[in-house]
Amino acid sequence: MLAAILICGCKQEAPLTFQAGTYEVTAQGHNGDIRLSVTFSDSCITDIKVLEQHETPHIGDIVFDELIPQIIKANGTGVDAMTGATVTSRALMKGVAEAANMAKVSDGKQFKKACQAQRQDGCGLRRQDLREGEVGPRLYQGPRDHPRMGRESV
Repeated sequence: MLAAILICGCKQEAPLTFQAGTYEVTAQGHNGDIRLSVTFSDSCITDIKVLEQHETPHIGDIVFDELIPQIIKANGTGVDAMTGATVTSRALMKGVAEAANMAKVSDGKQFKKACQAQRQDGCGLRRQDLREGEVGPRLYQGPRDHPRMGRESV
């Protein structure tokens, strides 16, 4: 388990605090604006909703299905961007980080590096929830790896 934390690059920090509420932000995606609604309790992200987006179907829009749960579990944006949809991934993370700043996050740098192995505050995944050798989300292998796309035979 310690190896998972070291590989992820996380270290134990003081718990983050926020001003509870819902904040709307806009970030520039690959094909235009991405409007988000991000909800915080006093200690964690509780919800992220995509209000509007124009990303490429089955490529850019998959980012939301994959990364939003990871960001919520991590209580921060230190998750990996998705290969093939880097611009959309970064826009999502930038928007969530902007919402955290609006919510007066106690430590913006910690928020931007928070990964799933770090979270221990009772809001989501805890270190002990990871299996030995697991470092967080699996590597995305492209559109054919997504459940909505099915698998292609190679």
